[in-house]
Amino acid sequence: TEGTITSTPLVYNNTVYIGSFDRHLYAVDATDGILRWKFLAENWFWTKPIAYNNVVYAPSLDHKVYALDAIQGNKIAEFDLESPISSSPVLVNSSIIFASQQGVIYALNTKSTELKRLADLEEAIYGPLYAREGIVYIHTQDLTLHRINADTGAILMSVSLKSKE
Repeated sequence: TEGTITSTPLVYNNTVYIGSFDRHLYAVDATDGILRWKFLAENWFWTKPIAYNNVVYAPSLDHKVYALDAIQGNKIAEFDLESPISSSPVLVNSSIIFASQQGVIYALNTKSTELKRLADLEEAIYGPLYAREGIVYIHTQDLTLHRINADTGAILMSVSLKSKE
């Protein structure tokens, strides 16, 4: 690439997908290292993409999530989250959960391609998301671990991660 790579690569169906500071998302054959395709965005790909049903969902610092055909790299759709995205998304059932740096949580229904706003934590989010049993775990810059129901967006009990002095 012609830029730094900071994101964790995604390996999916024998292809490595990796974003770069040169504004490209690259798809490289995992066996022989040959470039399959690359996609140009308006800003950097900072975080790990996610794949589901042969579609790669690549969040970017240009506020958008790009849905790309995993094989050819053609853009299927793009979704504007109105803030840069630097946290890795998670898959919950058939929805992909994204968090913007502004602290807004979104769910993308991969079947209908409907993007809905789940919750607003009103705190900056930079770290990766984690999900288990329908609950999404998110840590914010104010050192709080939030739990959100991935279906309803209900904010469940939060826990402060600040040390007690």
